[in-house]
Amino acid sequence: MIKLQPISEENFDQVLELKASEKFVASNSYSLAQAYLSLLDTIATGELPRLPYAILNDETVIGFVMLWFCPLEDDDDPAFKGDYFWITRFMIDEKEQGKGYGKAAMAVLLDMFRAKLNGHEAKYVYLSYEPSNHVAAKLYESCGFTETGLEMGGEVVVELVL
Repeated sequence: MIKLQPISEENFDQVLELKASEKFVASNSYSLAQAYLSLLDTIATGELPRLPYAILNDETVIGFVMLWFCPLEDDDDPAFKGDYFWITRFMIDEKEQGKGYGKAAMAVLLDMFRAKLNGHEAKYVYLSYEPSNHVAAKLYESCGFTETGLEMGGEVVVELVL
């Protein structure tokens, strides 16, 4: 059964050992450093932090995801329509790919968003991916994401309306 677990001392090393089959996402060590820095920003500015989670199949760590809630008033980009969740990282370990875990993990994520993650409610979910990552494009489309026509850092931005 797929579930998400906040990063902790118990799963930290396992998350660092995960590898993506291709270089489409930042390393998990880089992502965890970003999460730490966003926590420092929270302390300094009040901006909400990025939230890193391990993706587990039963009790085995098989992936990593990092989330962010962004209230629209904190975002000056007119392309976004309301408060939203952003999936800043999403990866399944190369040994676990092709088993349906990505789609199952995305379903768990979307259920978390619909249940008001940490008390935050939003109507939209965004993420971005490398244009050449056709596997990710197919996965996100199968989960209901649609292209926005936007690019961010050379990546395709997709949206899901909750």
